[in-house]
Amino acid sequence: MCIRKGKRLAAKVLLFLSTEQAANVLLATARNLPYLVKKDSQDEVLPCLTEACSILISRLPSTALTELLQQLTGSGPSGQPGSHFPNILQNKFGLTLFYMILSQGERLQSSEASSELMQDNRWTELVFAVIRVLLKVPPASLAKPSFMPTNLLALFSHYVDRQTLNALESKLQLSGKPR
Repeated sequence: MCIRKGKRLAAKVLLFLSTEQAANVLLATARNLPYLVKKDSQDEVLPCLTEACSILISRLPSTALTELLQQLTGSGPSGQPGSHFPNILQNKFGLTLFYMILSQGERLQSSEASSELMQDNRWTELVFAVIRVLLKVPPASLAKPSFMPTNLLALFSHYVDRQTLNALESKLQLSGKPR
């Protein structure tokens, strides 16, 4: 995935792999995203992975979704995001992938059949940690994502008070106002 053709090929191949195999590719991509972002700065081809990743993320069980968020944020055993996480938020594909994971997490939380995500302490700790990072990152540093999920406020409302929710809403411009 260090070359343009590799990223495009990965986007096409992801849809033909089994869910488990595709999830492993996605986990490796999330784990190595800081390096891939650096390599992609000239080409800006990573966004071609967005559609395939979106389809795959919608199929992931809650445990795999938690692991994916952990890999993307570079969180260690403490649950705190790694130092590279703010840089990922400055990349269009990185921020879009982050939003897709959170959006799917909210969908899973909303469905009664899969309420196990709310009981997963790792997911809860990760969401708290990324909220803290999001509040520290200057709004001008955030990339413009490929799409903005409409359910992020609902997800954040499970974890923060009204004042923090308002701060997140204005920082991320979640109210539907154009950037």
